[in-house]
Amino acid sequence: MVLDGSAGVTGDDSRRRYTGRGFPPMRLNLRGKILAYVALPVVLILGGAELYRVLQLYDGLKQARIRDETERATREASELDARLREVARIAKDTAMFLELNPGIERARLFDLVRNNVRADPLVYGAAIAFSPSATPDGRRFAPYASRTADGGLRTMDIGSQGYDYTAPQWQWWHRPLERRGGAWTDAYLDEGAGNIMMATFSAPFPQQGVPLGVVTVDVALPNLRKQVFDVEAEQHKMFVIGADERMVFAHDSADIGTPLEAIAQKLGRPDILELGRRMLRMAPRGAGHTAARGWDSPQQEEQLMFYAQVESPKWVLGLRVDESAVFGAAHAQLRRAAFAISAALFVIIVGLVSVTRRVTEPIARLDAAARRVAAGDMAVALPAEGDDEIARLSRTFTDMARALVEREQALVAETAAREKIETELALAKELQRSMLPPSEAHDAAFGRYDVAAALEPARAVGGDFFDYVVTADGRLIFVVADVSDKGVPAALFMVRAHTLMRSLAPRLASPSELLAAMNDALCADNERCMFVTLVCGALELASGRLALASAGHEPCLRVRRDGALVWLDVDNGPALGLIEATPYPLAEHRLEPGDALILYTDGITEAFDAQKRAFGRERLEAAARDQAQAAALELCAGVFASVRSFVAGAEQSDDITLLVVRWHGARA
Repeated sequence: MVLDGSAGVTGDDSRRRYTGRGFPPMRLNLRGKILAYVALPVVLILGGAELYRVLQLYDGLKQARIRDETERATREASELDARLREVARIAKDTAMFLELNPGIERARLFDLVRNNVRADPLVYGAAIAFSPSATPDGRRFAPYASRTADGGLRTMDIGSQGYDYTAPQWQWWHRPLERRGGAWTDAYLDEGAGNIMMATFSAPFPQQGVPLGVVTVDVALPNLRKQVFDVEAEQHKMFVIGADERMVFAHDSADIGTPLEAIAQKLGRPDILELGRRMLRMAPRGAGHTAARGWDSPQQEEQLMFYAQVESPKWVLGLRVDESAVFGAAHAQLRRAAFAISAALFVIIVGLVSVTRRVTEPIARLDAAARRVAAGDMAVALPAEGDDEIARLSRTFTDMARALVEREQALVAETAAREKIETELALAKELQRSMLPPSEAHDAAFGRYDVAAALEPARAVGGDFFDYVVTADGRLIFVVADVSDKGVPAALFMVRAHTLMRSLAPRLASPSELLAAMNDALCADNERCMFVTLVCGALELASGRLALASAGHEPCLRVRRDGALVWLDVDNGPALGLIEATPYPLAEHRLEPGDALILYTDGITEAFDAQKRAFGRERLEAAARDQAQAAALELCAGVFASVRSFVAGAEQSDDITLLVVRWHGARA
């Protein structure tokens, strides 16, 4: 058969028509056509796609390893920084103690430095150095304690030992006084005191603005291996470079305290100095990596240097990893994948050649069956003798027809299930609303207050809630809260937070204590890391004294009877459920008779109209000012109506909650 686009043309006719120009017509049987027009393109496409996937996988493996090592450097730098901050805290606390307690006996000062050394195993030595002008006799006085080789402590007055710590070369004395705050020194050999390579953190302690001296803690740099890095230093050839281009730490102890320039000269590698300077420049911008020849590899194998900044002293921590260790797994994976691709393509080609021999006969039956299905007749059962591809295709076609019938039935069942879910969500919404107090309340006995609230979830159920309760001691406790996320997870977390509030509020003395207790309870078993922002107020109904505490929530708006508006300042604590044992500051105010408070969630101020403009605080103030003299219910309804009018039917993106409390005085 000839594939020249002509119908009913024989081979002889084709030969007569061929003029010798271009390619001669192809003479292929059906099997040849399948192989030429289907199998070959499939092989090329699959092979190319698989090759691209493998190359992507190879690149992904390399990037993943680089990311892992970069994260390791960041983690090690963070851990070192955390340990250094702990050490620095010892000096800062002591400096604050001395500032608050001047005139301490000299014997007590020696006790302080000994205690500072014992406070942390990373501390090698500690001192309290006084300015000569601050001592009665005008001489240097500096109690110093340090560790001994046998694990004990020794103390001395380094000021009386001929150690002029006020000399210009001693950064630990001059740097904190110049900066008027705590500071780390560069690495140095402390001759006359510690007699070891160390870095020192110093904190000044003033009296009436005049610095009296500094409190220091020394970190012996060789001890970092045991106290901080341990095995990591050896496995990853870890090093730390100070801001003065000196080795603060190295897996080779002999390099500790050595300038990079000296190491570069010793190895005949001037590029090492430039490499260190590059890392010092780049680390403040974020962790990263760079390539270089190996520092200590006999073959000078290419290495990758992963670095991150140690924030407190502005050091740079680095990891040296051989390039073969980083990319070896990726190279091996690439070889295995290439072999797998070759094998798969070979199998595909052989299989296609075999399959084409049995393709033609069942095609007519498949075509007829396809036409019946297209006409709506699903009662198709094709004969499928054997287990070759065509037989499986015939069975698959029969199964497909049966699956279409089952799918139609499944769609009917799915529609019924969806209606059931919608019904259950509606019931859940009603249940959630039933847990909240009434949206309006008054002090029926004395007329001291009235409360109004409104809540509109963005979905069937939401995570916002409000509550208020009058305690036995005459306080009106009220809250507005906003749970992270929306929908069912937020609703469940809301139930938990609301139940905690209800059970704890009557028993705790202040909103800050209530927030702290709720936070500790919500942090427990919070695997999804959900949280809730919440503002809580406690109003003494007899006096108008108001106590407020906030956990990451929007501020409260005070509305005076004359229309004046005041945003009440509250120092925000973190949202509940994130950080255990967190204190929450308490702010106190006093309301005047007729004042109202507006508490809300960000669904109010972040309600968007069709042009994506937010409602914002200015519109909230305007709405509140318009209803300044109205009762709580009218004020709440007026603000809510303003929000609805502003969004004008735009899709609601977040739950909206509003609570208004108006205090009328001790008695109406």
